[in-house]
Amino acid sequence: MFTARMLFADSPGNSELSRLDLSNRTDRKQVKEIIMPAAIACREAIIAEPRRILEIMQEYRNRESNKTKEALVKSRLDRALAAMPSDQSQIIVYGLTLWPSENHTYDQARAAAWHFKGMVSAMCEVHKTPKSTGMAIRQSIKWLSEYARFRDAKDSEGQQNFKVIFQLVSQITLSWELDPEGVCKWPPYPHIGEGKW
Repeated sequence: MFTARMLFADSPGNSELSRLDLSNRTDRKQVKEIIMPAAIACREAIIAEPRRILEIMQEYRNRESNKTKEALVKSRLDRALAAMPSDQSQIIVYGLTLWPSENHTYDQARAAAWHFKGMVSAMCEVHKTPKSTGMAIRQSIKWLSEYARFRDAKDSEGQQNFKVIFQLVSQITLSWELDPEGVCKWPPYPHIGEGKW
């Protein structure tokens, strides 16, 4: 059987390449469209370490897949920003985009961001690091979150709204712990005296 391993003589014997039959149309297509582009892109690395060919090509495919995903996320974000109403603004907290999002409302994102900032201000003298402050903030909403989850059954929509806000606050604390210097675009505070959000 003529296998793809013939193209890479120094590759390990018992591998994906030795199972790809070059006389088979489907296998040839895989070699042409998947194996060879990766091999060409990683030529220098493969020459340097031919026994690692499969690992090198998989790393390349993973990088390419991540680039594609990142481009898709950016494209969606660009479209969402273009469609955003003029009375809303993008919200980013420590590299985490809270708004725009398909998973929650603008008001939920703002409420979570404001709660987080308020708690950080209140706790900064006691808890000196993002990790200890983040843990304290998560602990501060624990019982409110439990109440919304298990007790506030009369208003299931209201219950879900609170749960989403608590989840967002928790996500913000974790993002802060991971990247305290991360990009932030905080939402403007509401005009509470005017009864507006």
